Amino acid sequence: MTARITSYSFDEMTAYPDSKRTLLNNIVGLNSIKVLRLSENQAMIIAEYDNAPSLDAATSEIMGILQGMSIFMTAAPSTMQGEEVWQM
Repeated sequence: MTARITSYSFDEMTAYPDSKRTLLNNIVGLNSIKVLRLSENQAMIIAEYDNAPSLDAATSEIMGILQGMSIFMTAAPSTMQGEEVWQM
């Protein structure tokens, strides 16, 4: 499994990804998306994919969806990728 982590400012944004649920559910290789609240005004998205090729294939579609979240962001998304090495 491969993951993408995107950090952003958190306010009243949870309605946006809910409105995109159907689009997100149709992305091949995307297993889950989690939003973590880090503080009063900051959150992080963790998106898990089957593998790195699935993540790469979905990148343009995901970035298009993230563009709609720009009103909630205070800076450009900071993304990281990594392969899962342990799970419980």
